[in-house]
Amino acid sequence: MAIKTLKIESLSAFEDATFELVPGINVLLGANSTGKTHALKWLYASVKALELPVLEGEAASERLLTKVPAVFASAERRIDRLVTVGAGAESGRVLVQGDEGRMLYSVHKPNALSFGGHWKSAAPTVFLPSREVLALYEGFVASYLNRELSLDETYYDACVALSASVARGERAELARTLLAPIEALLGGRVELTGNRFEVVFGDAPGLRLEAHLVAEGLRKIGTLARLIQNGSVLPHGLLIWDEPESGLNPRLVAALVPILQALATAGVQIVLATHDYLLARRLSMLSEASTSAVRPVNFFLLSRSGPSAPVEVASGPTLAELPQTPMEEEFLRLYDDEGRAFAEGRG
Repeated sequence: MAIKTLKIESLSAFEDATFELVPGINVLLGANSTGKTHALKWLYASVKALELPVLEGEAASERLLTKVPAVFASAERRIDRLVTVGAGAESGRVLVQGDEGRMLYSVHKPNALSFGGHWKSAAPTVFLPSREVLALYEGFVASYLNRELSLDETYYDACVALSASVARGERAELARTLLAPIEALLGGRVELTGNRFEVVFGDAPGLRLEAHLVAEGLRKIGTLARLIQNGSVLPHGLLIWDEPESGLNPRLVAALVPILQALATAGVQIVLATHDYLLARRLSMLSEASTSAVRPVNFFLLSRSGPSAPVEVASGPTLAELPQTPMEEEFLRLYDDEGRAFAEGRG
């Protein structure tokens, strides 16, 4: 199911924000503290909570009441902690509209939630946090369940997704097609040995490294490879990725773009947040080159007019159709500073 609309009212960073998503790649941009990660988490928690079996009414409310605060790691796992502070609001709402369903739920003080609508998720939703999880995997699930860790539940969910067995049949055939360029970039394949992941760089002895010994950027690429390999990321599913560029050098960032494009072409809907100009610019070039009526990429710029002002959302299919982003402002400032330094040095 492709998500068409996410609307958030009076919750966390948002007073009234609407995101109209495309089936392909959706990119959230903005300075720190403008709610990019929160938007990703509202979408993820809402959809993940209502994965099969189909839940409605009170059962759906109870599931969301548990899942949402766990994803945000709010104090005492209370959902009412997420109602917008300082706006005088006593409640907030989330609307998610998709191809085959619609959910609308309200969060109330004290710590209550009411659900309406019908939602059916045909394929899994995966959230990849900004920190890599391949090396984190060993022993993480048990430690999290024993409440020995304070990380939010997206890390736990990602580790559970990583633990799934390798896909077979038709899924395996599709996975092989998508995996080829990723494993070429990685320089090997990812295998689960016992309770830890390893990257195998060849068939000879010694060409096998545990994930902890592999560079962080390659571990992030390896995580994606494993999730495709085991069918956690597949057509009609949703991949939400917070700062995919974190830990990647510019060459890896550029190489990630055709991988994201291939996933989107295969039917995976992608929603990501980034601070990286190279990633955003190359994704914008994909959209600029498209002749389709529905562009393959859509951008959302999140901003505030002041430190305590509500978040505003502007959108467009290319960077050129957005107001100037903080990334662009800093690059322009750098060019100006370089030009000034060069001129002063010659003078």
